[in-house]
Amino acid sequence: MKLITWNTCGIRENADFYKRPMILQTLIRLQASVAFLQETHIGVKNTSHIKKIPGWKSFYSVHHPRSKGVAILIKNDFHFEHIKHDIDPTGSYIVLISKLNDKCFTLVNVYNHAKEHKVLQRLSEYLCQTAKGVLIVAGDFNTVLNTDLDQEYPTGHTEPLRPYLEEFISSLMDPPLNNPPPPFF
Repeated sequence: MKLITWNTCGIRENADFYKRPMILQTLIRLQASVAFLQETHIGVKNTSHIKKIPGWKSFYSVHHPRSKGVAILIKNDFHFEHIKHDIDPTGSYIVLISKLNDKCFTLVNVYNHAKEHKVLQRLSEYLCQTAKGVLIVAGDFNTVLNTDLDQEYPTGHTEPLRPYLEEFISSLMDPPLNNPPPPFF
C-alpha cells in the first residue's frame, strides 16, 4: 500500500485547467493506493471536480471554493470496504473508517489552517471515541515538524501551531483509542 499526501492549493479545473489532470497523473505515476489531498478548494457548486474521478473512489469535504477542503482518494483496483466516514463542518478534516486489503484502518486527512487552533483538539476528541484498527493521520498542519529538516525556515523558527500539533500527537498516543489490545495466549 502506497500513501501519498499532497497540499494541492486547489484542484478545480476552472482555477487551472491542467492542474487536476497533472495531479492525477502524478498519483498514478507514483503508484498511489491512497491519496490524501489538502486545500482542494471545493465549494458546494463545484463538487464535480472531486466527486467522480476516473479510477478512484473519493471522499471529500466541502467548504469554500477559495480555501480549505480535504479529500481522501482510494484507487479503484485496491481492495476497499467503506465502513463510515465523517466530515468536519468547517472543511478542515475528513475521517474514513474502512477495510483496506481486509484490514481495518482509520484514515484521517487534515488541513489545519494557520489561524485555527481548535481543529486538532476537536479531531483528537473525535478519534479517541471512534478510531478503529490502524490509525493513519496525514495532512498539512501548517507548522514545521523538524526545523533541522525543513530548509524553508532557519533553525530556531517557532511556529504558533506547533504546541497544538504536539498535544494532538500526544493525545493519540496516550489513550487506548477505543481499541483494546488483543489478549495474550
